[in-house]
Order: sequence, then C-alpha cells, then structure tokens
Amino acid sequence: MATKKPQFMLDVHLEFLDRLRELGSTNMFGASRDLAAHFGLELEQARDILKYWMSTFEQRSGIVLPTNPKTFDMEID
Repeated sequence: MATKKPQFMLDVHLEFLDRLRELGSTNMFGASRDLAAHFGLELEQARDILKYWMSTFEQRSGIVLPTNPKTFDMEID
C-alpha cells in the first residue's frame, strides 16, 4: 500500500529522486537530505516525499525490486 501523497509534493521531486537513483551516487535511504537541499524543503517534508517515492516506485517505474517492504515506517536519514 502506498504512502499518502504529500500535498506539497511536486512531480519534479519524484523526477529528481528517479534521476538520483539512476546515477547511483547516493544511498536512497539518505536521499531526503539531497532533496531538501536541492529544493529548499524542510527535512521532514523531504522525508515524506522520499517515503512516497519509495512506496510507489514499482508502480510508477515498472521496475520490480528484489524486496518490497509492505510499509515504510523505517528510519530514513
């Protein structure tokens, strides 16, 4: 089940995270800091966006991940 879409989230936020993943330059569990810095978001907002991105990744991308946690209540840096 997908995390609820944050009201303040823009498509460009998801595109940024998709590109960051493609580059392979960062561990995506720490991507909230990159997102916050790039867009001037509060860290908590960036974490909410990252949780949504993670919970909807397979549906949006068509890429099936090796493991798919049912929830994203884990600590995200």
